[in-house]
Amino acid sequence: MDERNGKIQREYERLRGIFEGAAPEQLDLLDGMFREAARIRAELDEYAELVGKSGRIRYNPKNPRQQEVLPVSREMEKTRAAYTNIMFKLSRAMGTGNADELLTGLEDYQ
Repeated sequence: MDERNGKIQREYERLRGIFEGAAPEQLDLLDGMFREAARIRAELDEYAELVGKSGRIRYNPKNPRQQEVLPVSREMEKTRAAYTNIMFKLSRAMGTGNADELLTGLEDYQ
């Protein structure tokens, strides 16, 4: 298993673990959302690494007021919104109110 798939699997297991007390039918029904959330989280990790190398904005060193938002910045925002949306839906569907626990680590992408 490569590193990315390992991260996805660990995140998937973390999410399933948060809801381990739920009915098996509920877990099965929401399994796709757990998997998609895990994939999105791995993608956010990759974006964070890229932003660490490139930054989110490129600017002209001779005129710092000339700025350009890098594409990774826009993608990161869209992906973060998708992840947050899934987490809140999971929390609501499971009736747990565990949104804070589900979003653990998301502050790394701000």
